[in-house]
Amino acid sequence: MGEARRFWGTLILLAIVGLVLYIFVPGQQAPLQMLGWEGLTMGTTYRVQVTGESLDEELVQEVKTRVEVELKLINDSMSTWLKDSLISEFNRSPVGESFQVDAHFRRVMEVARQAHEQTEAAFDPTLGPLIRLWGFDVATPEEEPSEEEIQQALQLLGFSKVIQVEPDGGFSRSAEGVELNLSAIAKGYAVDRIAALLEQAGFTNLYVEIGGEVVCRGVNQLHSSWRIGIQTPREDSLDSALQVVRLENRALATSGDYRNVRRSADGRVHHILDPRTGRPTTHGLASVSVLAEDCVRADALATGLFVIGTERGLELVASLEGVEALFINREGEDFRIYMTPGFRDALVRLP
Repeated sequence: MGEARRFWGTLILLAIVGLVLYIFVPGQQAPLQMLGWEGLTMGTTYRVQVTGESLDEELVQEVKTRVEVELKLINDSMSTWLKDSLISEFNRSPVGESFQVDAHFRRVMEVARQAHEQTEAAFDPTLGPLIRLWGFDVATPEEEPSEEEIQQALQLLGFSKVIQVEPDGGFSRSAEGVELNLSAIAKGYAVDRIAALLEQAGFTNLYVEIGGEVVCRGVNQLHSSWRIGIQTPREDSLDSALQVVRLENRALATSGDYRNVRRSADGRVHHILDPRTGRPTTHGLASVSVLAEDCVRADALATGLFVIGTERGLELVASLEGVEALFINREGEDFRIYMTPGFRDALVRLP
């Protein structure tokens, strides 16, 4: 039921984004031709659009096939939902033994390590034991984990628990129970890969989105920069945009506590876990949106910054080159927005 809700919520948001394109960018030139498609991947939806004066429909179909192959390869590499994926096999591999991974896996781990350092370990791809403990993988637990269980899981976290083996380039687990989970970065990587395939095919105007993570290049159908809606961070407002950002040859990723939520006897439980406490974050932050040159980095940083919180998050972003961020905090029934100057410059003024 939750997956279906997220699916339709994403489709509705995409409709809003399309509406924003036409409302806020009145064009004097004849609209460009637009071709594209949408589908399902990585437990969510994806959408691709290209624009141009005269698009080659056969080439678009060829690229679509390449994209679908690439998405399957990425899923087979990093999906913890697949028992025979590389990451699932790694999580079962013998302790201390080098496990060979593919280029997708290696690149994502490289960016994950960088994001781990830049966010003071708030972004942690070794959250697998905690994700499992809180029931955000397959089975939902009947009750929340005990403090003893949380402390035991925390002992298995940290990049130092996953050792990169040189010179063969493999990885090894340092202890039994150590598990990687790359769900907070893999979608952003997949968006980058699709965009790269489109550019290699000669498309210069493009929009690629997977589960809300976006890359845009060139111009939209109305010869202007792409406009992307940032969702109002409420579970019942998946069809509304609180802000609109102008995305010019950059990536946008958002992390929020409203996307994967369940109710328990102890209240509202969301899926963004703090590797320092072993529990879902409890500050007033509702969502973080990050602008960066590539989506894999934006995706990881959005999660790490959400864990850190607004005040320290703004300080960290100021030290990162090419990164801008918007933080939406809850204040009762309302929201208060904080952002970096560069993010403010990218916002579209709403009428």
